[in-house]
Amino acid sequence: MTSALGDIIFLSQTYRRNCEVISRAHYLSSDELRKRHLQLGIPVLIASTFVGTTIFGTLQSEPAIGWKIATGVISIGAALLAGLQTLLNFSERVEKHKSAGASYSAIRRELELFQLRFQHSPEGQRNEALAALEKLHHELTKLGQETPNIPDRHWDTANKGVPAVESPT
Repeated sequence: MTSALGDIIFLSQTYRRNCEVISRAHYLSSDELRKRHLQLGIPVLIASTFVGTTIFGTLQSEPAIGWKIATGVISIGAALLAGLQTLLNFSERVEKHKSAGASYSAIRRELELFQLRFQHSPEGQRNEALAALEKLHHELTKLGQETPNIPDRHWDTANKGVPAVESPT
């Protein structure tokens, strides 16, 4: 790197890489939570439909005790699964991770523009570059405080897929 602002550009590249890793990790978290939502939601739907149709179908007859017990057990199971689905709140967590991933991607793009703007700038633009990078740093700090935590396994997976930033030595 032959830029007069090499240290600032290197720091911006590090921030950009971190944004890419964090964004990928949030999208991985979102995908996993969406799958869990479906894995829990589909059985709730099937069980609730079964119970509803069974009860409706037996309004005109007196079903055997076995059917009554099975319907009751399935009804309780559906209620438990629905309660668990509400408690775990997968759909809201999916949206939070998707939003966080998009926000980190937006800052990553801003850092790419920063690098284009200042990569070949003279030393005289050092203060302007520092001010611009400081603004982005504050955005990253604020975003990190507002977004959900990322499971370590998603961080590790995302981190493996993004090349390291080379030191300007």
